[in-house]
Amino acid sequence: DRAREIRDNFSDNIRASIDEPQASLGIGYLVGQRSTLPPTLEESLRIVGLTHIVVASGYNLTILVRFARRLFAPISKYLALLSGSTMIAGFIFVTGLSPSMTRAGLVSGISLATWYYGRNVHPLVLLPLVAAMTVMINPSFMWGDLGWYLSFAAFAGVMLLAPLLQNYFFGPKKPGTLRQIVGETISAQLATMPIIAFSFGTMAVYALPANLLVLPFVPIAMALVFMTGLTATFLPVVSVLFSYPSQILLGYMTSVVQLFVNLPNASVGISIGALGLITSYLVLMGLAIFLQLKTKHNFRNDNLVE
Repeated sequence: DRAREIRDNFSDNIRASIDEPQASLGIGYLVGQRSTLPPTLEESLRIVGLTHIVVASGYNLTILVRFARRLFAPISKYLALLSGSTMIAGFIFVTGLSPSMTRAGLVSGISLATWYYGRNVHPLVLLPLVAAMTVMINPSFMWGDLGWYLSFAAFAGVMLLAPLLQNYFFGPKKPGTLRQIVGETISAQLATMPIIAFSFGTMAVYALPANLLVLPFVPIAMALVFMTGLTATFLPVVSVLFSYPSQILLGYMTSVVQLFVNLPNASVGISIGALGLITSYLVLMGLAIFLQLKTKHNFRNDNLVE
């Protein structure tokens, strides 16, 4: 169809502007599917515990929307809403309704709208609501789509576990940008680790440092790759302004991946099974309850785009 043709042309323009395997990694960030990756890179990401940055990449759209809101809100609240909404619509139009992008678009859109009208939605209401909406859009997401499960696990870590850890260790004051990104990175990693171990039968020994070195830069890479494809499609003469920094940043990321892949015992075999998967999430739930009782954190004061 026409939408698929536009996406394929968009991806081809990115590959014409950025070398491989960096181009495929950048496209993977946008589309949120492992199928866009070369087999060698896909295996390397799995070994170092970075698979979720592709299949759960829709969260990075949320970070970009948050950036747009913070940038334009001091000028105009309406302009912040308009810029964030345009970004959501543009990314979904180009990348399609992949599980991660569908979820991120809904979560970001609802969060942005509630922020604009001075309201907040509790994460325990927002996450099930969006899960139900995505299944209504495409029921196949729920039946065996790893990206769907990883994306919601990552979001649960970011929306539930990260604020509790921040409050427990640093108090109720809102964290700065760097501490927020680091806290959300660790929380997303903890929340997705059981699914990765259950699905692939491996545990990445260096997952945490690899995530801390790569994940904070993914939203920037995502924006640069998107602008590379956009300018290469409509204004090729200026595409180098985005393709060159994209190549450098994506090259850094693939270098980090190779660094950890080459370390001894980068991945160890572990088979947790269904019981282990359930137990792991019961432990995380127990941790969240403990932190909630200790901090008395009020989730109604949180908004993902703030």
